[in-house]
Amino acid sequence: MTDNLKLAPISHFCGPPQYGLSIPAVPDGDVPIVGMKDLIGGRVDVSNVAKVKINGDAYQTYSLNAGDLLLNRTNSRELVGKLAIWDYDKSVEAVFASYLVRYPIRAEIADPRYVINALHLARTRYQIERLITPGVSQANINATAFYDEVAIPLPPLGEQRRIADILDAWDRAIAQTEALIDAKRRAYRHAVLTFSEYFRESMVEFGELARLVTERTKPAHPVKSIELEDIESETGRLLKKSMIGASAGQRFQFQPGDTLFAKLRPYLRKYVLASEPGLCSTETWVLRPKETVCVPEMVFYAVQTPQFRAAAEIQAGSKMPRADWSLVEAMPVPVPPDKTQQQRWARYLASVRAEIPLLELKHESLLNQKRGLMQKLLSGDMRLSSIEAAE
Repeated sequence: MTDNLKLAPISHFCGPPQYGLSIPAVPDGDVPIVGMKDLIGGRVDVSNVAKVKINGDAYQTYSLNAGDLLLNRTNSRELVGKLAIWDYDKSVEAVFASYLVRYPIRAEIADPRYVINALHLARTRYQIERLITPGVSQANINATAFYDEVAIPLPPLGEQRRIADILDAWDRAIAQTEALIDAKRRAYRHAVLTFSEYFRESMVEFGELARLVTERTKPAHPVKSIELEDIESETGRLLKKSMIGASAGQRFQFQPGDTLFAKLRPYLRKYVLASEPGLCSTETWVLRPKETVCVPEMVFYAVQTPQFRAAAEIQAGSKMPRADWSLVEAMPVPVPPDKTQQQRWARYLASVRAEIPLLELKHESLLNQKRGLMQKLLSGDMRLSSIEAAE
C-alpha cells in the first residue's frame, strides 16, 4: 500500500478467469485465434494471427471483447506471465488459445489502459514472478492465484482515465519515433544498395581493401571489451561495452578506423566502426583498412553490401557457424576507384545514417520519461487530483 492509494486485487476489477480454446490452426480457417506470440508490448498484434474453424457456440464462448485482459499462463520462464489488453472494437473479431487466460475488466471500475500499465510496474511484475512455478519443460502460473493475489494501485475511475491519457501521449510519441527510426534505417539500407549497384563495375577483392588483424592480448586486470552481444544486429550500433576479468581469456586489439565484424553466426550481421582503440572478442574479425587503397569508412560500408554478405554467410559449422575468411577475402565487393569518390560516398552514407543514433537517443529518453511517469502516477506517489487542486 502507498501512503494514499490502496491496492486492489485483479478479482476486484475483473471477472473470473477463463481458459482459452484448445484447437489447432488450419490453413483454411476463417476465425482469427490469438496466441502467446501475438501479445506484444501490452497489446494484441493481429497482423499475423493464426486462424481456426469453429462453430457459432464456440465463437460466442471464446470471442474476445474490448477491455479483456489476457495472461500467458504456460511457456518458458521469460515469457510466462506475459500480459496484453484486447483493445479492438467489434469490427475486429478473434478468439483466444488455450495457453492464454481471459479476465474481463469491469469497465465501471477500471480503465483497461490504466490496468495494463499498472501491471507492468516493477513492483507488480515482482508479484507475478513470485507466482511462477517451474514445470518439466515449461514454467506455469496459476490463473486463480493471479486473480486473487496480484494487486495494483487503483485510484478512482476518473483519475485512472486521466493517467491513461497522459501515458497514451507518451506511447504515441514513442511509436512515432520508432516509425521514424524504421524509415531512416530503410533509407540507409537503400543508400547502401544504391552504392553497391552504382559501383558494380568497379569491384575489388575484399582482401585488397582490408587485412585481418590477429594480434591478441590477455588482460591482466578487469577491462572493458566489445563482446558479440554488445553489437546490435544490422545497424552498426554499439550498444555498450562489457567488463571482463583476467580469467576471460585472450582478446583481439583494435584501433580507430578498424571495422569489427562478428564472424560467429554471421547471419546476425553484427558490425561496428571503431572510433577509439580497444579490445574485442576473438569471435570478431578486426578488419584494418589498407589505406593505400581505400579510406577507412569504405571497409565499414563494404561489409554491409550484398556481395560481402553472400560470402560471409556461407558458414562453416552447424551448431556454432562461423564465416570463412578464405571465402570473404576473395569476394569482389564494390568500391569507388579513387579516394576522392570514396570520401564523397563515405560522407553521403554517413549523412544518411547520422540521424538514426539521435532518434535512438530520443526514443530511449521517451521510454525513461514514461517509466518515471508510471512510477509516480501509477504508484500513488503523485496524485492528479492533488495537482489539479493546486492549480
